[in-house]
Amino acid sequence: MKSASLQYANAMADIALAQGAGEPAAKQLHEFAAAYAQSAELRTFLASPAVSMEAKHAVIEKMVARLGASKIIRNFLLVLTDHRRTQLIPEAIAAFHQVIIERGAKERDSRNVGAADGQTDGNKVCA
Repeated sequence: MKSASLQYANAMADIALAQGAGEPAAKQLHEFAAAYAQSAELRTFLASPAVSMEAKHAVIEKMVARLGASKIIRNFLLVLTDHRRTQLIPEAIAAFHQVIIERGAKERDSRNVGAADGQTDGNKVCA
């Protein structure tokens, strides 16, 4: 996985998880990825240097509205577009899904370790 894709994915995961929106964001990105994969015209349009940023933003806004995606998804896609990284969209979305899975596993592991140590929610259980 490319470093840039992973950086975008980690930033997106930070925001989504901080807002308690990891799963909805993953679902919405999956829906966008499917539309992106199915449309060669969309991929070409977003990657073209001949198309203005305003036009690209307008298309992303319409797609986000049509999919009912959150502002988090909107901003993520706009950042990739603004940085001329739309070719990374599929890889960044795949990286996001992986990051969410890994962070969920780490969170579960830390809860299990805390429970094994007699701690819950950061508080020791009195014996």
